[in-house]
Amino acid sequence: MGTVFFKNISFNQNFRETFYQIGSSKVEHPFRVIQLSDLHDSAFGEENRDLADRIAELQPDLVIMTGDMIEQEEHKEGAAENALALCRELTSFVPVYYIYGNNETMNSFGIHMGLEDIDGYLGYSGGTRDVGLFQQKGEDTLRDKLEAAGVHVLWNETDTVEINGSQIDIHGVLTSNVSAFWQYNEEQYNQFITEEPEHFKLMAVHEPYIFEVLKQRKWADLTLCGHTHGGSIRIPGIGGLYERRNGWFPERKSNAYISGKYEIFGSPLIVSNGIGNESYFRINNQPELVIIDVERY
Repeated sequence: MGTVFFKNISFNQNFRETFYQIGSSKVEHPFRVIQLSDLHDSAFGEENRDLADRIAELQPDLVIMTGDMIEQEEHKEGAAENALALCRELTSFVPVYYIYGNNETMNSFGIHMGLEDIDGYLGYSGGTRDVGLFQQKGEDTLRDKLEAAGVHVLWNETDTVEINGSQIDIHGVLTSNVSAFWQYNEEQYNQFITEEPEHFKLMAVHEPYIFEVLKQRKWADLTLCGHTHGGSIRIPGIGGLYERRNGWFPERKSNAYISGKYEIFGSPLIVSNGIGNESYFRINNQPELVIIDVERY
């Protein structure tokens, strides 16, 4: 057993590359998106230069970071330094968008992102719930550092970027918990999905659980998620061994989104296995760099 663990530790010091192709009538010319998720402040080379160099070789038009790129401060000193170094390298040659996962929200706000937690943190007492109150509660030093590194941070916000003649609307979800998604994001999401319908719609959500529960008939043209770590331990022919929400052998469930590409009401959803390389329990599950080529059909 010890030999298996040591082999996996060595195996996990590099990463595999998973390529996907997505077709859309909204795209004039092809473009490439790289997804990074669940780095947990680990590193590939000094200051993540090996990872950044490989991403540069792949020539992406856009990088999306889908949360938990840092570690919780209580678990690791300098919990964001490797992630920030990677951000500084990447923003020198490609636009980078970043959404928060549970590790970022715990470090920045000290709360889980269930509805009661958010309401208590923001002092909600009736009326309209407003995610903008997060920015009024005080400084978020992580967001400041990310933006200083040139990263675009999205908290239930949408930004538009032009790539190769196509307009891409990117919506980053802060309140991805099932109980809080609509309550804090309904207006922003509806604007994202309905305004400028000719734009290609790309949504980044850390946790994929809302898609298991909410029966929304119109999702984005492409959605990117992380969080599951692909079940951490993967068994050939079966998939992930355990996932925190879906339990043992989660990929045997028809509505669990754990690893890879799925369709949600006809739209593609990609769940990254994550690119963190420090877990001893990541077995048969090499850290994953996700590359998505979006092409016109």
